[in-house]
Amino acid sequence: TGGAWRTFVAMSDGEQMKGQVGEARRLAAKERLTSLTVLVDLNGIQISGRTSDVMPVRVADDFAADGWRVIEVPDGHDVAALHAAVREAHSDESAPAAIVAYTVIGKGVSFMEGEAEFHGRGPKPAEYVAAMGELGLDPEALGAARERRSRPCTVTHADVRAPRAACTPGAPRTYTRDKDTDCRGAWGAALADLAAGNPDTPMAVLDCDLAVSVKTDGFASARPGGFVQCGVGEHNAAGVASALSIAGVLTFHSDFGVFGIDEVYNQLRLADINGASLKLALTHCGLDVGEDGRTHQCLDHVSAFRNLYGWRVVVPADPNQADRVVRWAAGEPGCIAIAMGRSKVPVVLDAHGAPLFAGDAPFRYGEVAWAREGVDACVLALGQAAGAACDAADALADAGLSVAVGAVSCPLALDDAAMERAVAPPLLVTVEDHNVRSGLGLSVAEWVAEHGCATRLVRLGVERYSGSAPASELLAAAGLDADGIARAVAAGLA
Repeated sequence: TGGAWRTFVAMSDGEQMKGQVGEARRLAAKERLTSLTVLVDLNGIQISGRTSDVMPVRVADDFAADGWRVIEVPDGHDVAALHAAVREAHSDESAPAAIVAYTVIGKGVSFMEGEAEFHGRGPKPAEYVAAMGELGLDPEALGAARERRSRPCTVTHADVRAPRAACTPGAPRTYTRDKDTDCRGAWGAALADLAAGNPDTPMAVLDCDLAVSVKTDGFASARPGGFVQCGVGEHNAAGVASALSIAGVLTFHSDFGVFGIDEVYNQLRLADINGASLKLALTHCGLDVGEDGRTHQCLDHVSAFRNLYGWRVVVPADPNQADRVVRWAAGEPGCIAIAMGRSKVPVVLDAHGAPLFAGDAPFRYGEVAWAREGVDACVLALGQAAGAACDAADALADAGLSVAVGAVSCPLALDDAAMERAVAPPLLVTVEDHNVRSGLGLSVAEWVAEHGCATRLVRLGVERYSGSAPASELLAAAGLDADGIARAVAAGLA
């Protein structure tokens, strides 16, 4: 790690069967974390019984196979032997070390030794007295602790938050209609700009064997020391990324939406609980994943974060907004998810034909960008759906209908002023490449209900998993292209 300390991790044997632990072992060896020592208390017992019956694991062999030095201590109750093992681990830093200590649960107490029951519960009062007697200890030793426990708790909650990274956003890039670009490409370019513009800021980017697809390869070339290739090990990658952010490193984890959210949801929850400052760049979200098919369709890149109190979610409309979102997120504290599609998309234009998100104006969380004005209906479009919504509004204008279009990038933080503007026409339509029941449409429905609005609301979104086809065909079949949006608006006004 480059630090002047050594890190010790105490582990049980039961948890060694977990896949995330294996991912962590392999990454530690690959990254040569040679100042790391793990001590495994191997007593062969877990909650459901003996580990050999629940799920056999060859603990020492697994560590050795993953490139660790293994030091076995036949009697883990021998303090001198444990001390010697620790000294041996410290003396050789050719690889991370695992000390496997073979122990007996409940050692020294006749009715507890080797009993799985006592893995999951403490002794009852009478059992405690008997155990202390067998150990030759005073059962009253816990009296002071019990007395303290009976008092009201006076310790306040420690609200630990990761520090804000010192980061200069740099000048934003502006993309034009001359060449379509994907939002993920804009994210990768902005990330490379951040790396070049902040040479003294500790930065880390974690990738899971998708660098070319998620566009982190530019950062890897520019700052190879900060690029952590985790292989197909998403759970560990998410945990490591969160820990790095808490340590003050500006940390990005990039993955497909289905892997970066759905695969590792509990790690995102733990990042929230632990006050991390992780920046999660998600690509290939929604039906826009295209030919990869239903197994890769992440349709909950908004709703998954509804139950996580500290996460903010941003879904950029086009490459210009994606660029500005990335630069904004780098300087913000807390966990932020940036959800993007796969396809190259045209730059969103305003009513005068200029790029809607060009110029030096920074991104503001919660702000709705108005691409079209209108009085007959309003369309609120999430992320890349904004382009199709503008095309639909332009087509409807030719038919004599005046339709406003608001590009929404922050579906979990709707701006009151923008919503008051959106509900002014008699029809409000939401459009999103997301589960129709739980994304932008739900947020808008909640706002409309809570504010007692009489505006008619129509929600367009993904109603089922789709097949494998070009994204344009999948979106058209779901009614999320310009024609489908125009039909929905016209039907709503009929």
